[in-house]
Amino acid sequence: MPPLVFPPGKTTRIRWIGAGLLVIGAVVFGIVPVLGFALTRSPSAIPLLLGLPVALLAGAGLWLVGTRRRIEISPDQVTWSPLFEGATTVPFAQIRHVDVPTTARGPNTVTLHLLAGRVLPVSALTITLAQASNYADAHYQETAYALTSAHEAWSAHHRTR
Repeated sequence: MPPLVFPPGKTTRIRWIGAGLLVIGAVVFGIVPVLGFALTRSPSAIPLLLGLPVALLAGAGLWLVGTRRRIEISPDQVTWSPLFEGATTVPFAQIRHVDVPTTARGPNTVTLHLLAGRVLPVSALTITLAQASNYADAHYQETAYALTSAHEAWSAHHRTR
C-alpha cells in the first residue's frame, strides 16, 4: 500500500499565496513597465523592472515551502516535513499514543507519545482555525484521523500476532 500524503491546510494557503505573488509580480513588475515604456517611451518605467526578480523569488520561495510541507502516513510509520526543518520519521512501533488536540483544549499541535517516554510534536500538523469558527479545519481533521487510524490499525495488527 503506498503512503498517504497530506498537505496541511496552512500549506495549501502558502502555495496559493506564492502562486499569486508570482502572477502579480510578473504583471506589476514585468508587463506594466515594458508596456509603459513601449507606449510612452519614457525611461521612468524601466526602474520598475528591478522589482521583478524580487517578486518572482519571493513567490517561488513561498510556493516551494508550501509544496515541501507535508505528512506521509504509511502502514508502519509516519513521516513529516515541516516548513524549514528536515523530515522526521517515526515508526508506529515506537509510538504509545497519538494525542490530537481540539480547539478547546491542549496545544495546537498533534503530539506523539513515544514508548521511551518522550513527547514528540508533529510540527507539520497544527490546528488552523477557520475564520469566525471554533472548529479545526478539514485538512487538520482528515490528517489527524488518518494518523490515529493508521496507528490503531498497526497496533491492532501487531497485538494479534
